[in-house]
Formats: sequence, C-alpha cells, structure tokens
Amino acid sequence: MLATLSRLSLLIENYKSQINQRLDDKGTKDIPFGTLYQFLLQEYSNENIVSLVLHLDGISLTNSTHLKMWLLSGCFVEIPPVHRCNRSNMIVLSIWIAQREPDPDIWLRQTMIELKRTKGNG
Repeated sequence: MLATLSRLSLLIENYKSQINQRLDDKGTKDIPFGTLYQFLLQEYSNENIVSLVLHLDGISLTNSTHLKMWLLSGCFVEIPPVHRCNRSNMIVLSIWIAQREPDPDIWLRQTMIELKRTKGNG
C-alpha cells in the first residue's frame, strides 16, 4: 500500500490542491467535493488526510469445484476519478479462495489490523 501511495503522491497532491480550492472544474461532483468530505477537511485541517474506498467482491473460479475467490481491494479517494479505479492504482488488501463464503471476522481481522497500524504510523 505504501509503495502505491508513494507512486501516486504527485497525482494525490495535485488533486488535493483542487479539492482544497473546491475546483470541481469538470463538474464531476466527486466524493472530495461533497459536504461530508469537506466537513472532514475542516474538522481535521491540520491533518494530511488520505482515504480509501473499499471494494469487496466474490467470483466463481470454476463450475466443477464451486471454488470461489473473494477479493478486498481499495482505491484512494484523493486521486481523480478517471485514475481512481485503474487496476494499477487499486490496492489488493486481501484474497480468500475457498468453496464457501469466508467468515469476515476470520478473513479480514488481520487486514484491518494492518490498515489501523498503517494509519497510526502516518
């Protein structure tokens, strides 16, 4: 995650400049220009906010074995929408492969611990 964040840092800083100036010049009404995000910017004005949109999806891998893959991924809100969901800008956080749905507590516990630790380290 940190490598992706580092690679995208220039794009993030440029978009954050637009966000802070509320320059939604393309009229996208993107997340950072919304009321709640702007409130968070004001509330935590001394913080360097970076946030993730999390995606959780499951897909069958084969019909014969009923094997499924569950993927938890994320993308940074602070990059423009046109770049946000490019595969190269998405972060794979966790994968579960099994014949049944995962128990979210077992599957995602370590991932959430790692995200909290990363957040705590700034």
